[in-house]
Amino acid sequence: MRQAWVAGSTGLVGHLLSDKLEALPIYDGVRRLVRRPTQAEAGEGSYEVVVSYDQLTINAEPESDFFCCLGSTIKKAGSQQAFRLVDEKYVVRFAEEAKRTGARCLVIVSSVGADPQSRVFYNRVKGQMEASVRRVGLRSVYILRPSLLLGERSESRLAERVAVSMAPLMNAVMAGPLRKYRPIQASRVAEIAIQCAAQGQAGFHMLEGFE
Repeated sequence: MRQAWVAGSTGLVGHLLSDKLEALPIYDGVRRLVRRPTQAEAGEGSYEVVVSYDQLTINAEPESDFFCCLGSTIKKAGSQQAFRLVDEKYVVRFAEEAKRTGARCLVIVSSVGADPQSRVFYNRVKGQMEASVRRVGLRSVYILRPSLLLGERSESRLAERVAVSMAPLMNAVMAGPLRKYRPIQASRVAEIAIQCAAQGQAGFHMLEGFE
């Protein structure tokens, strides 16, 4: 059986994903990467691995699956430089470790609108991250580009509260090319990440507009 390694395991998607991975018999435990120990309960075979992303070294078995849910906001990070560190540099470092250890598959949660040439800083960083990960040269990579994530967060976000109340209207209006901008439940993104890893097809795959 292979291992599952989750970066960003304390975030909205990462936490849900880790819980779902624990229930799958195909994995010999789930390794939740954290920057400091937490008090969160973990299931049998699930471990917290305290790491420094600035000097990241992962002792994974070959053919493990890697899941990256690292992500912040400029407000939370404190500056554009700090945001880029988490959302680009740390993600790429995680991908490099996946490559070094002989990972079977890497799944990354990015964002709709990611574009290395975007005038929007957030979208530009996400796009540059994706381009850098592609150059790492892993056997199988899936990039998920969800829109606004819905779910219970530890911090309150005004945009999310508004989106929840307007979701039915937004889903009705956002059809065709606009479908990819529909808000989506974080739990659904976690499910799609698992489905992608289960396929594990060779190549660099981009997914957006999923439901």
